[in-house]
Amino acid sequence: MRNIARLIVLLGIILLALAVYDQLTGTATATPVGPGETMIAKKSGHPDDFQRIMAYQWIRGSIILYTGFFLLRRCRRAEETDPLSPKL
Repeated sequence: MRNIARLIVLLGIILLALAVYDQLTGTATATPVGPGETMIAKKSGHPDDFQRIMAYQWIRGSIILYTGFFLLRRCRRAEETDPLSPKL
């Protein structure tokens, strides 16, 4: 479980790094979950759409990162309270 939590933290860091890259380049992309076209917005051409996509990317990356940290904390707490767990 701890390795899964670490992978989730890594995924959150990667998503936030991609959001930083999109913010710096001024071009944001969003792929819908279902069938549909990928939405591309440029900061200079469509500033409202760009801000919406960037807000989505920041929130998505933050939630995934915080979920990974939460799972790591739960794993550590479970190991502390388990009497049969080896002490690290």
